[in-house]
Amino acid sequence: MMDPFQNKEGDPELVDFLSKVDEIDKIVKGLNTEDDSEQKKALSKADKMIKETSSKINKTIINKTIINKTSANGMDVGGLPQGMTQDAFMASVEADARERAQRRKVKTKRATEWKEKGNQEFKAGKFEKAVEYYTEGLECLKDMVVLYTNRAQAFNKLAQYNDAIKDCDTALIIDDKNTKAHIQKGNAYLGLLQYTKAIETYQEILKINPKQEKIINDYVQKASMAMEASEAEMAASKLIAEEDKKASNLLQLIEKLGQTDKPVVYYVGGLQLLAAQINDDISKTLFRSNSGFELLFDQSYLSKKIQHAPVSTDTEICELARVAVHVCVQVTAKHEVNTKYILEQDGFNEFLLNCLQSTTSVLLKEDCARFLFQLSQTSLARSIIISRFDTSRLMLGLISCVQISEQGAENAMKSLNNLALEKQFLGLVRVEMKTNLLPAFEEILLHSESVNSTVFPLCISTISNMTHDDHIRKQMSADKNFWQAMLSTLKTHCSKINREESEKVLEPLLGLCMNLSLEKVHAEHQLTLPLTNCVVPLLSRTNQQLIMRVCGLLSRVLVYSTEAVDYCVQQHIVDIMMNILKQSKDETCKKYCLKCLTVITQSNQESRRQILSQDKGLTKLVYYLDSEDAMMIANAALCIGHCVQEPGASHHVSTDVVKTLLTRTDTTNTSIKQNCAITLAKLATTSPDHLNMLKKLGGIGILNSCMKYVNS
Repeated sequence: MMDPFQNKEGDPELVDFLSKVDEIDKIVKGLNTEDDSEQKKALSKADKMIKETSSKINKTIINKTIINKTSANGMDVGGLPQGMTQDAFMASVEADARERAQRRKVKTKRATEWKEKGNQEFKAGKFEKAVEYYTEGLECLKDMVVLYTNRAQAFNKLAQYNDAIKDCDTALIIDDKNTKAHIQKGNAYLGLLQYTKAIETYQEILKINPKQEKIINDYVQKASMAMEASEAEMAASKLIAEEDKKASNLLQLIEKLGQTDKPVVYYVGGLQLLAAQINDDISKTLFRSNSGFELLFDQSYLSKKIQHAPVSTDTEICELARVAVHVCVQVTAKHEVNTKYILEQDGFNEFLLNCLQSTTSVLLKEDCARFLFQLSQTSLARSIIISRFDTSRLMLGLISCVQISEQGAENAMKSLNNLALEKQFLGLVRVEMKTNLLPAFEEILLHSESVNSTVFPLCISTISNMTHDDHIRKQMSADKNFWQAMLSTLKTHCSKINREESEKVLEPLLGLCMNLSLEKVHAEHQLTLPLTNCVVPLLSRTNQQLIMRVCGLLSRVLVYSTEAVDYCVQQHIVDIMMNILKQSKDETCKKYCLKCLTVITQSNQESRRQILSQDKGLTKLVYYLDSEDAMMIANAALCIGHCVQEPGASHHVSTDVVKTLLTRTDTTNTSIKQNCAITLAKLATTSPDHLNMLKKLGGIGILNSCMKYVNS
């Protein structure tokens, strides 16, 4: 059969048809998946295009060839092979497409099998074998992009960077938006020490997918650091070649510190001299590039002495380790390359963790806490710490620091706070929370007298900051022992409220209680009454932040205990809350007060009478129906509804409130609709005036439509 695609010149509609056939061919070739459903979709699309073009041929190409049906080259004028009908031609095209799809399906399956074999070898670290299998896969299917990018990754592992770049370029010809191809190409340039090209290649990805910004920035940072390290090492090497005195002295010191069997005081003095000389980027680079870190933490004679310090009672050994830490502080300060390098040293990680958990050397523990705080101030260092350190040991070590000096405890808590900025860290905390961390936090609360009074509020704030994670908050909130520990600490410091340090403790502690009481199912329900007894007296203080947090806590816990509500009423809390609503400038505090009044008036008749005795027309509550805050509107409406239940109360409330409440029902907020409907119903059933106003405003229908939001 003659090729119907040879002659593409002539009739423009024929050209259009043949281009459609080309497109169908591309669809078939583009099938690069093991998913049968995807293949069926593509073939369905091809079938649809065939039928559309078939219809077009019937109406145009075939009709135009009625007079002269044969051309000189043996093809019908319409573009069909001589003697072939249009239906037969279309059937041959469709059969060809299906045959190609089937062949491709078989090739794809074989190529995928080779890919999986290659992946297994890659994971096992057998990169040459992986390359071999990926190559076999490409023999089956030349345009399978993932085989090129996987092979490029294996080439990079083998330091065959030019081969990796060739594979990435091929992959990008097939799919110019392939992120992995750009990344592996950038990695190859990085391996070739072509840093600028690496950075440019990584940044190309942002043009394709701006959402990858964070990931790409990490790659760019890695390349930038490598370039910085290379430039610094070249500058350092130049100084050595020029026999610079400062560089020579530093190298001689490192060499002398590598000697064995010297007295400890020899190494202490040498490290002190070394620390004094490390005061710029060049000296920091010289230290790293001449095995300075390895000298301290990698099985050298000196490193073994240093590693022994956390469990040693020998003051000289402890001093040696402290000086080593001081050198590390100097050499990593404002130097990301050295920071990354030291954190990736297993010997250093183990040393730091042992020091933080040490019970023999408080001074060394304090130095390590300070060093970790310095390290934790950059996202790069936090990321490495989280990925490489034993998180459980690290957190317990930091928590144990609260009982050392004020500065040591402060640095430990600040380090923990910095680490908590990372989602990955919080994910690890969730796992350790119930088993290790909650008991440790309980110990801090129960033995607060052994914690420095300046640091203790910071400890509580650190714990409280972790409750912003939903999973951590749920675990804390469900722990009865933890609530008991908080209650015990509350009682201790409430009894000493006149002391400034106790007031500073109570603010973050109440904030922690507030955060935990956000959970609907928590362990403090049975502790609501003792919690209330403890905090209500604090409402008489002048500290507005303290008052706001007490109101916030009460607004969340009073709903669980009518006994606690009764106690609050006995302590004249209605007067206090009404006064806060009148005088406070803190809108958050007012919001909590209004919610408290709503909870209290729901179950306590005396509280409703007290409000009405102060304000018969409930004008203060009606005022908050015009608030911009949805929570305040909903609570004001419900509180009014509670109060008008009292006999004769609704007669003193202006009928204007009906219009206001009706207006507020025009919202998508379910709580506002529900609460306004409840109060309108109560007003209408307790006062003819309010009922008439409701009818006059056409509110009966509105009220009926809102009643579906009211729970039975």
